[in-house]
This record gives sequence, C-alpha cells and structure tokens, in this order.
Amino acid sequence: MPEIRLRVIALVAIVVSASAGIGEAPAPVLSAELVALHEQARHGEAEAQASLGFKYRRGEGVLQNDVAAARWFRTAAEQGHAEAQFNLGFHYREGRGVPQNDARAIRWYRRAADQGDADAQNNLGGMYARGDGVPPNGAEAVRWWTLAAEQRHPVAQYNLGFMYGDGLDLPRSAEDALQASGRAARSGPAAAGDRSRLAPRGTQGVPQDYVRAYMWLILASRHGTGAVRDGAIQGRARAEQKMSRAELAEARRRAREWRPARRIIPPGSRLDRTRSR
Repeated sequence: MPEIRLRVIALVAIVVSASAGIGEAPAPVLSAELVALHEQARHGEAEAQASLGFKYRRGEGVLQNDVAAARWFRTAAEQGHAEAQFNLGFHYREGRGVPQNDARAIRWYRRAADQGDADAQNNLGGMYARGDGVPPNGAEAVRWWTLAAEQRHPVAQYNLGFMYGDGLDLPRSAEDALQASGRAARSGPAAAGDRSRLAPRGTQGVPQDYVRAYMWLILASRHGTGAVRDGAIQGRARAEQKMSRAELAEARRRAREWRPARRIIPPGSRLDRTRSR
C-alpha cells in the first residue's frame, strides 16, 4: 500500500502544478524566493514583475517560458517600468513569446528611451537606420544613437562612428564585426537586447564628418569590448589615412574633453539585467 500512497501524492502534485497557470501562481517546486516574488508581482509590484520576466526568459528556477516572460514584462511595462518596456520591445522585435511586430517593438523601445534607457535609444537608432518598422531616417537614427552614446553606450558610439565615417568601410555592426572576427562571445555591456545589428551601408543623408566619426570611434574603443572595440580600432586606423593632422588633433581633443551625460533613472526601474545579446 505505501506504493499506492506515493502515486496518489505524485498525482496531486501534478494537478496542482498544472492548475497554477504559466507564470501565474507559484508551483510547489519553486524556491521560497520565487514564491515571494510571485506574491509581490501579483500584488502589483512592478520591480517583482520585471524580475519574473527575466526569470522566465532565462529559465532561472522555473521552466524557461518566453510567453510568461513577455506577459510579466508587459504587466510591469504598463506601469511605466523602463527596464520592462525595453524588454517587452525586445520580445516583439524578436518574436519571442509574442508575434514578431516591429511597430510594437518601436512603441515600447520609445517609451523606455524617453525615460533615458540607453539600450532602448541604441536599438531605436538601429531600427531607424535600417528602416525596420519605420521609413529609413538617418537623422533620426543619429539622434537616438547620440542620446545613447552620451551615456557611454559603446555600441551607439560605434554606430555614430559608422554613420559619420561613411567611406571608411567599417563593419556595419557589432554583429558583423563578431562574424568577421569569428568570435561567439557577446561584446559590450549592452550588446544585448535587439541584436544591435546596426546600420545598413547607406547613411540616408547623414553628412560625412571624419572628425566626429573619429571622436566617437575613440570613445567606442575606450568603452567597448570584444568586437565593438576591435571594430572601432580598425575604423580609427582607416580614418587616420584620410584625415589631416589638424582634423586628427581636433577629434582627439573632443574625445579627451568628452564627458558622459547623467542618466535620470525613474524610481523602480533599476534592475541587474543581462540583455539577450
């Protein structure tokens, strides 16, 4: 009879777990921390909701589930949580747990970008440069990239070097540079989010400016890692062959005097996040 009792207990556990609903009520197998996190999230705490989004996306302590991740990110994003807004945009951009939709990705990226999220600003720039979900617009791409670059975002800094340095034959993105160098590792603190496959070869009317390009490439090589840093160093070497000594001196002076802008982070929007790329 003990064997029958064990089977009954196992069956009850399965029923309870199945009836909980994906990403909703904590299952018996969840850790005490995750049980508490679910409880906080159900009571409307945006930080807990966003944290659960990460847990389900990564499969940390729960079964990996992009649908549940997107649902929790949306719940927090609708409360104005900048991190969740960025990540919900990422889910729409990649079609993870939701239907792929560039227009919705842009909408959520923009909400996060308007709150000063540098990753969202960088990704918006990439979408305007490529014309993903919007007509291609180089000036708008540069505007968003500049906002991110001023916060020390190395991928955005590289992108600006690419845009202003038209003619330097730089890799078009950190992703292209990764492929060219044969590296599989992620590069840059925020390489993550929307692949930052940056700009297409056309720069949509952005004026060539080697001084600005070289300044941003100096900063990208200083702040970036991996392929971003390597691509920026490569771009600097190519620029030096086309610039006068006076232009190089001016670009170096600007880089030396450059200071990052201070980002204002809305309350409840700070998370220790790891972006997907």
